[in-house]
Amino acid sequence: ILHYQAKAYPILEGPFKDRVIWEGDIGGGDASIRLNDLRLTDNGTLSCVVKNPPDVHGKVPEMKLTVTLQSLSFKFNTVILLSALVFIPSILVSIILLVRMKRAIRRERARNKKLKKSPIEASRE
Repeated sequence: ILHYQAKAYPILEGPFKDRVIWEGDIGGGDASIRLNDLRLTDNGTLSCVVKNPPDVHGKVPEMKLTVTLQSLSFKFNTVILLSALVFIPSILVSIILLVRMKRAIRRERARNKKLKKSPIEASRE
């Protein structure tokens, strides 16, 4: 991208044609650009030349651009880890305890029905 007298001139040819956008702020000393639609072939070392008279001499800075395949949007974070290690086992233990309590109550009721009342208990009612 060429930026001259507060106006950006887009690239008309080359591998970055129609994909580079000026995002800098000349007044703030920012010469940022954005490269859209990255491709694996964009890997490499890029150089950025900024010339601002009278400072037209100096080392040309270089930056390395590494393009990788997009990772899964699912990320293993702390919330998922806590869910897996705390909440899921807690829910399982709660379900097991509820089932055991229900069985114990059923057994107690069945046992009470089978027991016959003594004549003294029957006469009190």
